[in-house]
Amino acid sequence: MTVFSKSSLAAAAIAALPILASLPVTAAWADEVRLDKPATGATLHGNDVDMSVYFTENETGDYVLVATYLGKTSHDAPGRLVMALSDGEKVQFGLPGKRGSIYLIAREGDSVTIADRPAARRFDS
Repeated sequence: MTVFSKSSLAAAAIAALPILASLPVTAAWADEVRLDKPATGATLHGNDVDMSVYFTENETGDYVLVATYLGKTSHDAPGRLVMALSDGEKVQFGLPGKRGSIYLIAREGDSVTIADRPAARRFDS
């Protein structure tokens, strides 16, 4: 059995600081929610935008997803998008002026998954 003292753990933590300081730091959140019942909602908290989502079922059996979003800067205005999804449909998109995230929405059977993923950055010369 190995026993560690508080002083040996503190020394190990201090020794690891230069290694940790050399690692790249990015502010990249990713969030995903899965909705399994109509009229229940959830909120994604992403890098640039918070988005509240819910869905209902229409007369043809499609799920109608409603997403209300708001950017995290003081000059952002709320926005809303609405889309109908048949079973198996998926969509991927970005929001105007919010280049940090790509949103993925997919209906599989009785559930809808909504994901906020960091957008791939492209550096042109």
